[in-house]
Amino acid sequence: CPHGSQGGQPIQSASSQGVLKQTAAGENGRQPHWQQWFFNLPAICDHRAQLLHWYLQGEKMDFLQSALLLDSQGSPVTDYELVRSRHFDEIRAWSDQVYMPYKATPSGSVREPDSVLHAVSIGSMILSRFSYGIPIHLCDFSMGPGMGMALTTVRGNARHWIDSGAFAETPVGHTFLVDTSRTDYWADFDPEHLQVNITFPHQYLEELFLRWYGVPAEAEIWRRKLSYGGPNSAWVALLSYVCRCVAETPELVTKGPLGSHLEEMLGMHMLSEWLRQSGTEPGNPKLRGSVIP
Repeated sequence: CPHGSQGGQPIQSASSQGVLKQTAAGENGRQPHWQQWFFNLPAICDHRAQLLHWYLQGEKMDFLQSALLLDSQGSPVTDYELVRSRHFDEIRAWSDQVYMPYKATPSGSVREPDSVLHAVSIGSMILSRFSYGIPIHLCDFSMGPGMGMALTTVRGNARHWIDSGAFAETPVGHTFLVDTSRTDYWADFDPEHLQVNITFPHQYLEELFLRWYGVPAEAEIWRRKLSYGGPNSAWVALLSYVCRCVAETPELVTKGPLGSHLEEMLGMHMLSEWLRQSGTEPGNPKLRGSVIP
């Protein structure tokens, strides 16, 4: 924040300077402690910057919490709601299509779900928001459909198992990436959980990798399960951008070239995370080091 001083005091206009000087000074001519703090403008600027940082983080997460529920004017939309149900069979009929077949088992005292699923296509990918409304354990994801998932927590918490002895927790703003066509996966979600997810075909990412890096991805990359992101991360900003595009211009996302653009951005970000966490950067000699336009 720009600030200036005159004789150790904030610069004031000539018409108001005398009044402020009178009210700012105590009987002994010194500023009260709260005013000494208030006029410490560098500290105030830092504080305001921190508040802005927190606000922007909250704004992005608030938008993701309302993803696929509101249009660009803030009016409710129902175009993307696929199912709202308390019956597992009804939920499964849709979740098998949006994700892939898997097993869902209540893990708490409440056995009846209160689930809502919204989804929209973005190229070959699917953007969805999903919650079961109860503690839930998910496992036995089918490899057959050739799909993977990037699951981002926007409310509650989730525990994603890497193997039987290791897991990654994803609090609000954090994401777990897994290619369920190449590895097993199971997870636990708390009763408050709400996810905004990207489901992607393995084949699309495999072809995208080859097109940009010039060589096929090593098989080990696809078997790696990893967490990334955070409330102020590029991934959350990208998800927010995608959701805003859906809210503002849904027809361009679902039927136009904007959908292909968003699909590639999402795919490249996921590939970059896989490469980064596998220790294989784009400059690695195994990769070409340049891209194909």
